[in-house]
Amino acid sequence: MRFPPLSEKTFATLLAMLYGMFYLATWQQWHFIDFVTLIMHEAGHPLFLVFGETISILGGTLMQFLVPIVLVMYFVRSEQLWSAAIITYWLGFSFINSGIYIADAQVQLLPLIGGEHDWTLLCSQWGIWGACPAIGHLVVSVGQGVVLFACFWSWYTLWQEDRDVKLRVFSSAEHNS
Repeated sequence: MRFPPLSEKTFATLLAMLYGMFYLATWQQWHFIDFVTLIMHEAGHPLFLVFGETISILGGTLMQFLVPIVLVMYFVRSEQLWSAAIITYWLGFSFINSGIYIADAQVQLLPLIGGEHDWTLLCSQWGIWGACPAIGHLVVSVGQGVVLFACFWSWYTLWQEDRDVKLRVFSSAEHNS
């Protein structure tokens, strides 16, 4: 039995889904995409400094959410839903990454780039020190849900595009007869 050749989008979707499942299975480990997220996180601190020290500290986490959210919104608005779905994986990974960081606020086992732990400072300042692990686990769970949603959405948009092409071909063939 021969299988039909895979389109590039189908292959990319399968890779994204496999990587998404791998990330979920190994969510407590550091992944290559986490380096990209870390760059966004660190860029957020100076960018949000104009809003004060607290927002600057929070700005790292905000930036690692904002970049994928803005990209998803751009692709949705330009009706490139498959691209939006693929970027949604990154948003889920960012949530997982942030959740791990938030949960680490009390024990501070993660290696840091420099300075103090953002979430140690924020949770202390906000008086929610004891809730850091629970908040972190909740954020990880949200991220896992977003990654699962991205798996579904990327496959669905691919299927939708394929269906639309087949409908246009069928409609065109009917119209020409």
